[in-house]
Amino acid sequence: MNQGCKALVAKGDASPRFLAYTLSIATRALNVRGKGTTFLELSGDELARFKVPAPSPTEQSAITDFLDQEIGKIDALVEAQRRLIELLKEKRQAVISHTVTKGLDPNAPMKDSGVQWLGEVPAHWDMKRLKRLSPSITVGIVVNPSTYVASDGLPFIYGGDIREGEIDFLNCRRISEEASASQPKTKLETGDLLTVRVGAPGVTAVVPPECAGGNCASVMLVRKGEYPPEWLCHVMNSRFVRFQVEVVQYGAAQEQFNIGHAVEFAIPTPPIAEAEALANHLARELSKLQELVSAAEAATTLLQERRSALISAAVTGKIEVRGFVPEQRDTP
Repeated sequence: MNQGCKALVAKGDASPRFLAYTLSIATRALNVRGKGTTFLELSGDELARFKVPAPSPTEQSAITDFLDQEIGKIDALVEAQRRLIELLKEKRQAVISHTVTKGLDPNAPMKDSGVQWLGEVPAHWDMKRLKRLSPSITVGIVVNPSTYVASDGLPFIYGGDIREGEIDFLNCRRISEEASASQPKTKLETGDLLTVRVGAPGVTAVVPPECAGGNCASVMLVRKGEYPPEWLCHVMNSRFVRFQVEVVQYGAAQEQFNIGHAVEFAIPTPPIAEAEALANHLARELSKLQELVSAAEAATTLLQERRSALISAAVTGKIEVRGFVPEQRDTP
């Protein structure tokens, strides 16, 4: 048995299901009894002294029957919201990939891209290497980057701070202004792109004004060129470029790729004005999708709160369930 686990065996008239429901909402009360600095551990004696409601066996049975039915309904709704969120995320990726490889005009003449897994692109687009879209592509500080970490200062971005289209500059490490200035090759400017190299290779975000002057470690830094960075960020996060990352990445424990391979990534490239239009279109469409994701996440949170409140009310007798008869399900 895992030493971090405690086994509970129901005694006498205690219902295992009733105890499971009761303890599922007692996390905060049990945490107060935990000991430890690195992590909390609840001793067997403390757990044994923890008091729980003890209704009659008949009431325990009615309560658990009621909760099995009602919690099952809530869990089904939660799972439906989670599936919706996943579908919306898949839709987001599909919208990005189609927009940056096919454009917005369904009637535009097409041509063979010359890349087998891409197929056709608009006839007036070019296929360019990533290195032709940026004045400089390099890797962030790789030699002892931890020596540059400070208690405060400017953002010091690592791969773990990067999400698709977003950089967590509030919770990232810090680097002093002097230390960042000593590494001008990787000093961040607004509009640069940062791409994760290790762990989640290919994930890309645009450097926001809040990160300007800061620095980065290990990630790929793509300097801003003539093309709008928001458009190039979407291209980098598309399935098309992500597939190219998968082709060249290596490593079992931590997947990663070399800059030498990345600079050769093929990029379907429209005229600059059209790239700006594509970026604006994606900003609008992805904002709509994000609103739907946020609404589904909020609904999930409310359902989970309802779940806990319902269990608490039932096991403490605030809901009258004596004589409860479970709903009969239709058999197919």
